Amino acid sequence: MSVSGLHVKISKAHKWVSLLLVVQLLFWTLGGVVMSWIPIEMVRSEHRVAQQPPINMQQFGQTLSPSKIAAQQDIKFYTEARYKMLLNTPVVQLKSNAEWQIFNALNGKPFAPIDQDTAMKIAAQDLIGNPMPLEAIWMTAPNTEYRGPRPVWQVQFRDDVNTTLYVSPNTGRVISRRTDIWRIYDFLWMLHIMDYDERHDFNNPLLMATSLSALLFVCTGVMMIGYRFRKRDFERSKTRR
Repeated sequence: MSVSGLHVKISKAHKWVSLLLVVQLLFWTLGGVVMSWIPIEMVRSEHRVAQQPPINMQQFGQTLSPSKIAAQQDIKFYTEARYKMLLNTPVVQLKSNAEWQIFNALNGKPFAPIDQDTAMKIAAQDLIGNPMPLEAIWMTAPNTEYRGPRPVWQVQFRDDVNTTLYVSPNTGRVISRRTDIWRIYDFLWMLHIMDYDERHDFNNPLLMATSLSALLFVCTGVMMIGYRFRKRDFERSKTRR
């Protein structure tokens, strides 16, 4: 095959592959630009989390030990225990069988499940400024922005970024924080990895096939560079100097 014939075939391959990839290449580039400009701390709303005061159990007098609470609740064993403050109440978290349970550290009684009013107070305390939430919804099914453990309290706020916090009814912990910034980022991430359902599979067949096609597109483009430049192009550059 002549050089000119090979050039024509490479050009055709490059043209048709570009037609298939142009939209996805635009998504990859757009997503890369936006995601590189937005700090991940802002996406996760870490900059809006209120600093909680240090735990001072002494102010409450005698608190129960984790082992005493476990015995009181007939918990045979636990692998981890934590003290924390929850709405100005000292609590003990016990981890047993990979699950966390929460108890009042003063009387040993279960603190969970967290009710709607408590979930809204926990969510408000989590954010800087303690804003008042709009409502709390008991959620049992996954949605596009939360695919974690369920059931969970979905606490919504009326602010400029439509903040939504997800509070565990079992531990009283804020599991996830979502805002419009996160939603934009997540949408671009979905387009970036081409997982339009769960949005976390980075090794799905569609992405693998598209990335191989993109590699072919780049390779044919590189090969065409040799045909686009001539020796006289560089000679003209020298003459201009």
